[in-house]
Amino acid sequence: MTHREAVSSHKTASLETSSGIDWSKPPDVDAYLDKENAQYLLEKRTSPQKWLWKLRMMNTAGFVYFSVYSLSSLIVGHFITLPYIYGYDKDVLWNRKILAAYIFIMLVTNYILIVLRSKRSRFGIFSQMLPSANQAHWTKCPNCDILVPPRAKHCVLCDVCVLKRDHHCFFAGCCIGFHNQRYFIVFCLYGCLGAMYSLYVTYCFLEIHYTPLFSLDFYGYLMPWLLWRWYLGTIHHSVIWLVLLLYLSLTTLLACGYFLAWQLVLLFTGQTTYELLKRNKTFKQPLAENLKSVFGKWSLINFIIPLPWIRNEGDGRKWKTRCSLEEKHF
Repeated sequence: MTHREAVSSHKTASLETSSGIDWSKPPDVDAYLDKENAQYLLEKRTSPQKWLWKLRMMNTAGFVYFSVYSLSSLIVGHFITLPYIYGYDKDVLWNRKILAAYIFIMLVTNYILIVLRSKRSRFGIFSQMLPSANQAHWTKCPNCDILVPPRAKHCVLCDVCVLKRDHHCFFAGCCIGFHNQRYFIVFCLYGCLGAMYSLYVTYCFLEIHYTPLFSLDFYGYLMPWLLWRWYLGTIHHSVIWLVLLLYLSLTTLLACGYFLAWQLVLLFTGQTTYELLKRNKTFKQPLAENLKSVFGKWSLINFIIPLPWIRNEGDGRKWKTRCSLEEKHF
């Protein structure tokens, strides 16, 4: 053995002794890759926890927005705007107040039913049904580690799988699924009506007591200009609150109108939001069957009075595929 080989052998032995690794054996590449893959999957699964609290804060913000806006609209309408606009006739005034109260009651009632009935749409380990030959298209949820029926999706915020999940509603703080979709549709409808009514009466009041919006003084409705005039003492602070209510009414009208239009599209196509975006027509149903699945037997009455005792047709677990419906039709 030469001097160079002896030095190299000594360095190798020293390195093996200090590191505890046997360099004479080939490295276990598969074990290393498995470890890296497991670490990647773990980080991928736990990464939503970093921003989950922000989304949960949006649940709180949505509830606060709904509570403050709906109560403010009702109080301002009953005690300020409606008496001034329709005060010339007590019968007309009472009719307008009853209409506003009815819209508010329908809005709050359907909101409560959205939250309460969302628990029925949750599919957990205690409600699991093992798939059989008649229950195809069941898949395994990697988060819940259970088998879930078709059209059920996992919600990161609710941390549970939801039957026929459509989306997570931040205003209600829960998911819209099989058992509460009808209440969400009615809620959006009365949200539009209430916001439109509040927008109209608030603007009529401001047009008389402040300035018309469609005039050369339209900039008077800009919030920085309002705050500056209030600072100078040229307007009362109540004008700022009424203009702010006008903004909130317009925002609510646009938001509820958008969600209502989207839900009507889903109602006519017989799909969920996920299925429509992915162009998945596997479980697409005809309009008549979809109405019964969403609203139950008495579809239109749900828009006049809530019918929580009328159940949807089906259980949210078994769904007919489009092929079976076409075969049945022919």
